[in-house]
Amino acid sequence: FGNIHITEQKEYKTALQMEAEEYYYMILELYQISKQLGLPFRKEAYNRLLNYSPTFQEAEHWRYLLIENEIDANEISHWKGESWNSENAKLLFQNVKNNITPINPDSKEQYILAYASIINRSADFEDAKFFFQEMKNANLKPNEISYSTLINKSQTFEDAKFFFQEMKNANLKPDEISYSSLINNRKATFEQIKPFFEEFIKKFPLQKNNFRREKSYNYIFPALFKKVRTREQWDWAKAQLDEQVFVKGFQPNEHINREVENLKKQYGRL
Repeated sequence: FGNIHITEQKEYKTALQMEAEEYYYMILELYQISKQLGLPFRKEAYNRLLNYSPTFQEAEHWRYLLIENEIDANEISHWKGESWNSENAKLLFQNVKNNITPINPDSKEQYILAYASIINRSADFEDAKFFFQEMKNANLKPNEISYSTLINKSQTFEDAKFFFQEMKNANLKPDEISYSSLINNRKATFEQIKPFFEEFIKKFPLQKNNFRREKSYNYIFPALFKKVRTREQWDWAKAQLDEQVFVKGFQPNEHINREVENLKKQYGRL
């Protein structure tokens, strides 16, 4: 299996993608250990490998392996690897739809998972929005994954904010990923994301040994610092970081430290 180490060197990867890859390699290691020990591997575990595959080729590998073992592959991968594109995603999505019975109470959850997957796999915002609307037209309620993906793929802050609010109106609770995707919107200004940043800090305070929470902080702080355009904004952003570091014990990653050093050169030390 070898040593798999997922880093944050590729900044374009979203929190969803990073977390999914780490989970995938953890399941993959368990799979290989099971094979070495001659232990059976359950359908759910195969489906998780398919579900979290970081590339199209790996997803197809697990799908065919499921078929060879006469196991129904009713899910497609949620996560967008570097070799994925819209045509690959649509093809795999159609394969899934062909194997699911017409929408009824028993198959409804499978359809929701399939639509959430194709929305995640869509190469751009327009494709994702098309499948999102198709899902709603079929009277299927989009889940948190679908909304967070649309927020993440939104080309404007207005679109991202719209789906974020619609998510709340649908009685779905935005999680760290939802907030991180909104705060990381490239077109958003410092003042636009500031209230959502404050809301995030209040709703998701740092907790000891909560790796996922700490990783979320390592995503939102670089986004905040990248949008700083004035000394006043720098002072406020640095004060937020200092509180988390000196009061809550937060340990900033290299991306945060790099942004801080760049801003210190531009606006001076506090």
